Amino acid sequence: MQRPIIVIIRTTNKQLAPVTRELIACAQQIARHTGAPIHLLMVGDELHGLAETTAGETGLDVIWSRGDFPADNPAAFWMDFAPQPILDLNPSHICMAGDAAGAEIAPALAIRLKAGCITGVEKISVSDGDLCFTRKVFNGKITAALASDNDLTVLTIEPGAFTPDPPSPYVSEGVSSIKEHKPGRVIELPAASRPHIKQRVQFLGYKSDEAESARLNEAEVIVAAGNGIGKKENLDLLVELTGLFAKSAVAGSRPVCDKKWLPLNRQVGVTGATVAPRLYIACGISGASQHIAGMKNADLIVSINTDPRAAIFGASDICVIEDLTTFIPLFIEICRKRNRKR
Repeated sequence: MQRPIIVIIRTTNKQLAPVTRELIACAQQIARHTGAPIHLLMVGDELHGLAETTAGETGLDVIWSRGDFPADNPAAFWMDFAPQPILDLNPSHICMAGDAAGAEIAPALAIRLKAGCITGVEKISVSDGDLCFTRKVFNGKITAALASDNDLTVLTIEPGAFTPDPPSPYVSEGVSSIKEHKPGRVIELPAASRPHIKQRVQFLGYKSDEAESARLNEAEVIVAAGNGIGKKENLDLLVELTGLFAKSAVAGSRPVCDKKWLPLNRQVGVTGATVAPRLYIACGISGASQHIAGMKNADLIVSINTDPRAAIFGASDICVIEDLTTFIPLFIEICRKRNRKR
């Protein structure tokens, strides 16, 4: 029997994380090449109903354990709880989300399991009989196809890289509805306990600025600032640019928000907001895969950058190779002149 593929799925308020379907889609691609079964691993109290629903909708077996999942130290929890259940299943691959938590959990779990670890996977292919996992390197400027020679490989999946496939992998030929397949099983493990690892982080709680997040999600035009804008004062140019458009907003990449040039609730990317405006103007953004994952579904992407090799250009519809302090004032002037003539 083929060794299984395990998908670690996380929940919030007893709901599946939005990226869950994408993780399953990635696992399905691996399974098409290896013929391996897919199991979903879920931990948390009062999730039996969700586990049954998930097994029914996906046709996949859900391995569930009751337990108090600690938000303050998820990596310690998975290092303490997961190794034995995972080793008992003897998987070939473990898939999890490539978000902030996944970036912490994956390498820690790989070390504990003595497994390989490939992060930010965007594509799966086969070369000379080996599975290859494609990811961006060198700040997104180069795409690398990596193969693992480890017996077990932990993968983090870049959000938005895999499109969920409506049919289950167990749907019989000719059946198009996901509701018509054989449901998976729910396999309950002994209750998980909090990690026996010294806590170095004190979890205070979650704080969400829903109003600002909604403003970004509702904006039809987003002008985003990257580290390449040079200084905080240049944000005034971007604010002026948004004034040309109705329903517009200013956002930023992680470096800009880390410098406190913009508040964290304006950050776009894996660790920020995921947006899909009609127009996205990237100003001085290099194009790290984490940022692109948060804006690549925009209808039209325009990028302004002085570096002709910037990775952001690979995701853009229109590329402007120019200093933004030169281009934006000229663009604003031309637009205003045209508006006055109307």
